[in-house]
Amino acid sequence: MALAACVLLTPVSAREKASSPQLQMIIEAVVANAKRGEGKLIADGIVLRKVRQHGDIVMFDMTVVDPVMLAYARGQQANFQQIAIKDMGRKFCRRGTGTRKFVDMGGEIQVVFYGARREMLAGGRLTRC
Repeated sequence: MALAACVLLTPVSAREKASSPQLQMIIEAVVANAKRGEGKLIADGIVLRKVRQHGDIVMFDMTVVDPVMLAYARGQQANFQQIAIKDMGRKFCRRGTGTRKFVDMGGEIQVVFYGARREMLAGGRLTRC
């Protein structure tokens, strides 16, 4: 589903493909950089809980901690899905970022937003910028 001109998102699912040595180096840099933010607020009301790699996919698990945002996400899930994923796509696709280079080389970024009870609120996969 295309949510913005620079973002193409596909449904969250497990898939693995072989990494080139160059892509693997970028994956390692993206994961190492992102891991420094684990447990911290990365956006208003959103905490980065876990970053991991699966093949050419870097996975980001986020938790919505702001009570107002959480109520909105639970009550307006379709709208929250669009807003959250579009915003994350913009951030990951900014020119000059390691994540942009990673996606441009064929890597994928998966983002999943959870509530306080670990219920999935939104998610998607960035496959191109």
